[in-house]
Amino acid sequence: MGEQSVPVLLGEVERGTITEMAALVGATRFSRHTLVRSEASGLAQMLNVREGDAFDEGEILVKIDDSDYRVRLQLEEASLLRAQRVLEEMKAGTRPERVARLRAVVQEAEANLREARDDLTRTENLFKQDVQTEAELTRARATAEQAEAQLLAAKASLDEAVSGPRREEILIAEADVAVQQARVDAVQHDIAKTQVVAPYDGVVLELFTDVGNYLESGSNVMQIAPRTEIEAVLEVPDRFIQYLQPGRTFQLTIDAYPGQSFDAEVITFIPLADRQSRNFQLRSRIMVGDKLLASGMFVRARLPVVSRENAILVPDDALTLKNQERLLFVVNDDNTVTQHLVTIGLSSGDRVEIVDPPLEPGTRIVTTGNEVLYPGAKISPAGEGGPGGPPAADEPGAH
Repeated sequence: MGEQSVPVLLGEVERGTITEMAALVGATRFSRHTLVRSEASGLAQMLNVREGDAFDEGEILVKIDDSDYRVRLQLEEASLLRAQRVLEEMKAGTRPERVARLRAVVQEAEANLREARDDLTRTENLFKQDVQTEAELTRARATAEQAEAQLLAAKASLDEAVSGPRREEILIAEADVAVQQARVDAVQHDIAKTQVVAPYDGVVLELFTDVGNYLESGSNVMQIAPRTEIEAVLEVPDRFIQYLQPGRTFQLTIDAYPGQSFDAEVITFIPLADRQSRNFQLRSRIMVGDKLLASGMFVRARLPVVSRENAILVPDDALTLKNQERLLFVVNDDNTVTQHLVTIGLSSGDRVEIVDPPLEPGTRIVTTGNEVLYPGAKISPAGEGGPGGPPAADEPGAH
């Protein structure tokens, strides 16, 4: 009794172009989250948004009571006005009426000095005649010296008034004005900070305060995200990373929008593999358009990563795995099979590239039933007494 033939289905080795596709899955997320903090202290007076609300750049999100800051501003502005008036007077010089008044003071001091000197001369003469005492002489001398000092002071005041303020004094006054202006600007800046303004077009993810709550400087107010800056974070096997460089564009689908596709662009990949899957995360920017996307939506993408022409191709079913080795059974002319240990290259759908050993296009191979084959096994191809074999000569596709 002869050896039992194994029924199989056959295929052929082909030569062609193969493009390997990377099938990736992931989820959407906002490109960034912003934790908005208060820059001023005070009661939350107005809250213009709630969780889930969208807002535009520049919109006031929260208004803090600024009454205390307004009082400070009035005080600082009054001090600034006073400093400005002092500076203006210095630059304008001394008024004529003040100069005239100082001239009169000098004249009066000169008259007082003449009178004191005359009195001193008379007292000295009387002292020599033993009419005046030494104490009276001393008092007369002191009065004359005091009158002379008062005259010198009066002349100095007059000279200063005539010549005007010194340059150094004007510079000091200008510095006083600058310091006070800075204080006014600082308070105005503090008042501006009582309005929490949206830094971009976004959406509120979480609120941490409400109207009437007291906020310290640095208190958490809300967490926001830009509503049109959505990323897809895709899980990518390491062998595909080299083909997915920043700037590359591709299309992806989002389960929440069946039948629609979105353009995306590779931003970067995170160089830290998952410990279990060994996959890397690929960050891609989604061109949102007018669609409303949220964080956490499931996304899928198929990207052509590498293509090769004139490749030797076989059906994926033609390969069997045994002891971690891929095997291919080639059909001989006598319907026996030869087992080949093969090295594969690219794969796409149901086709696989054979890198080694070299095979000729048209070579018959086993595609179904190969799990039970062994080297030298006899086969019974379907179509040669069974369905599914090579087409007959008059059938379409026959060679």
